[in-house]
Amino acid sequence: MPLLMEAKSGDIAERVIVVGNLNRLELVKSMLSDAKLVNQAFGFTAYTGNYKNTKITVIFHGIGIPSLALVTEELYSLGAKYLVRFGSCSAIKPDIPPASYIIPTGYSYNVGGFLYQYTGEMVNIAAVPDFNLVRAIAENLEKNNLKYFAGPVFTSDSIYTHNQAFAKKWADRNHIAVELEGAALLLVATLKGMHAASLHVAYGNLYTGESADYNTIVEREKTVGKILLDTLVEMPI
Repeated sequence: MPLLMEAKSGDIAERVIVVGNLNRLELVKSMLSDAKLVNQAFGFTAYTGNYKNTKITVIFHGIGIPSLALVTEELYSLGAKYLVRFGSCSAIKPDIPPASYIIPTGYSYNVGGFLYQYTGEMVNIAAVPDFNLVRAIAENLEKNNLKYFAGPVFTSDSIYTHNQAFAKKWADRNHIAVELEGAALLLVATLKGMHAASLHVAYGNLYTGESADYNTIVEREKTVGKILLDTLVEMPI
């Protein structure tokens, strides 16, 4: 059972969308029918409802690796099997425009920290998405004629260190974006045997200094919400 969340057995669906922004939480909630509040403890607000006759939960995971790792563990203890992260990021390749859809094929991350506490060893575990889940996300984008960029993404521990030099360093390593939590989701999911993947919207490009306007972000996030819901409905349990 969970240590912090007040949700009970049966409250959390086997298919879950995790978000780090309360506006995205409300957006996905609006796409569900009969959405019911199932947790508010510690700010991890969660709703469970139905989409195309399929039970789905959406939950706010907070900001940073420890927060998302905690939520992933709690969801596992409550029976979640498929987790998709609806996230934002900064593109770092100069040819990726703001508001682009980003599919991480894996996350790089700093050694140590929470993973060392999990394993007790100074080792790296591959932070890669479930193949069938990430393939379904890509196929649903393609069905809707939506262009996306796929590649390695860096999970950073400190947004205040992000600048053009930081972007260039990781772009030179052929990474396409930077964000703050994704590695935690995929590492814990791997250790627990869950299926997980992510889809991001690039709010801007850290390398070029360009940013997407608010209205464009809103429209792109509506699209991401639907894409991820449609993807989860397709997943077998």
